[in-house]
Amino acid sequence: MEKFLTKLAKEAGKLLLENFESGKGRMVRLRKSEHDYRIQADELSERFILERIKEEGIACRVIAEESGTWNFGDERKLLLVDPLDGSVNYSFGIPLFCVALAYYEDGLPKVGVVYDPWRKELFRASCGKGSFLNGKKIAVDKKVERLGKALCVAGFSYKDFELSSKMYVAMRKRCMGVRVLGSAELTLAWLAAGRLHCYVDLKQSPWDVAAGAMLVRESGGRVTDFKGEEWKLGHSEVLATNGLLHKEMLTSIRRVGWKR
Repeated sequence: MEKFLTKLAKEAGKLLLENFESGKGRMVRLRKSEHDYRIQADELSERFILERIKEEGIACRVIAEESGTWNFGDERKLLLVDPLDGSVNYSFGIPLFCVALAYYEDGLPKVGVVYDPWRKELFRASCGKGSFLNGKKIAVDKKVERLGKALCVAGFSYKDFELSSKMYVAMRKRCMGVRVLGSAELTLAWLAAGRLHCYVDLKQSPWDVAAGAMLVRESGGRVTDFKGEEWKLGHSEVLATNGLLHKEMLTSIRRVGWKR
């Protein structure tokens, strides 16, 4: 499965890149909310991925961001598909987007793949075998032990903008720097590679996190909800760190008034 998903992510990424460079595929197809929408490239990539799964005869259940759930024969096996993570970036010509695929068996994560076609960076992880970037093993940055030295990323939930804003301000006061990147899966992949140290988001869907969460864990980091429970499918809050910052970050989150 890992070999197939790696190839699939690269093929879908190539399709996205071709449309990105030509300017095609940016047309808005469906406005999900004021701050989120589906563009033509989302549909092109997802349709391609689903067709390839059918062609290969992969028996599994698929949850795809744009078209929902598909049953291809084996309920024990689950494939989460984000055909284009970073749609808003993509639509404005910002080269910060990726394809993300995560494979589960019996509810347990087995393989995670994130592919950035612009930088030609392929991140992959398999259970118990570590995380890799273009074939080389990667690890979170364990040199940073305090938020004051950490480069962090904040995500925004526009349904709870006030709390998201408070969390951003709190992070900005305590961290060396805070970014908003617009791609959760790519953020998690960069954290796994030691480029970032912390990522916080109030609300994300499973296909936005599943592959990246595996990358972070297999590279020595930690991913939980805001209560400190290990992140799993069904959790919407995401806190990912290099592990050393986790306790301090959980304390900061609680101080701004978060409660479930």
